[in-house]
Amino acid sequence: MPNKASPDLDRVSLKLLKSVRVEISTPLSHIFNLSLENGVFPDALKCTRTVPVFKQVSKNSCDNYRPISLVKAFSKILEKIVAIKLTNHLDINKLLYKHQYGFQRNKQTEHNLINLLSYVSNAINDGNYCMGIFLDIKKAFDCVPHEILYKKLEHLGVRGTTLKWFKSYLSNRSQKCDVNGSLSGLGFIDIGVLQGSTLGPILFLCFINDLPCSNMMYSLLFADDTACLISKNNLNDLFTTANAELHKIAIWFKANKLAVNVKKTKYIIFHQRQKKSTFRDSNSTTMTTTRLKTWTNIDPK
Repeated sequence: MPNKASPDLDRVSLKLLKSVRVEISTPLSHIFNLSLENGVFPDALKCTRTVPVFKQVSKNSCDNYRPISLVKAFSKILEKIVAIKLTNHLDINKLLYKHQYGFQRNKQTEHNLINLLSYVSNAINDGNYCMGIFLDIKKAFDCVPHEILYKKLEHLGVRGTTLKWFKSYLSNRSQKCDVNGSLSGLGFIDIGVLQGSTLGPILFLCFINDLPCSNMMYSLLFADDTACLISKNNLNDLFTTANAELHKIAIWFKANKLAVNVKKTKYIIFHQRQKKSTFRDSNSTTMTTTRLKTWTNIDPK
């Protein structure tokens, strides 16, 4: 654990815990063992200090802030223990999608880019058009429905007391928002996984794990950032197929109660210099520029 002096809501820091680790190790291990054996996460550790981190554009819109949760120091230790066990279970049984490169051991952003470049290069070398569709999920971590996450964890082999522990960990959580050193009143959280926590990213990987299975495109993921690739020799066929596959993705998003950020979701056509990037629309006698038709449908609302 990092040797941080920043205090949590109880004014306890990791640096303080490290300085008394010998004295607290026995009672702490007893409490943690009871938690894991009974499937109960201590209520005293469920309140977090949430700091809104500005991302871009206007500072007057709440949508432009990322909520980073600073969990309690004791919670970090217990989460770390469970995170290691859950990661080992997923790795040993090879349960996570092989092209998921976010928050993974021995996987980096470079691996994601290498696979993307390889797919595009092979398509161009074969004389095909290649389309890259880059999905941006709106408030991905903050909008994970717990009931759907529990079902996915169970499908991945997390059952019995272990699943009960995760349900206890996610339920009845609360937060206080810290803005310029001033704390808000207590607010309760009944959706999402915590950004800034140890378990939050791993739980999100479990939640989004079946997204690539919803369509036939070649998918590359870095946590919630998703690149979908498809290639065809004919431009008309490429767009027809892409829109059909995007419709399948739209169904997955609706079923999982997530939404795509349309403004940040983009696509690009890769092709040889001599190939045209316009096609004849089946409903028109004129040539039209390339476009996709499905973006506005990828929204549960």
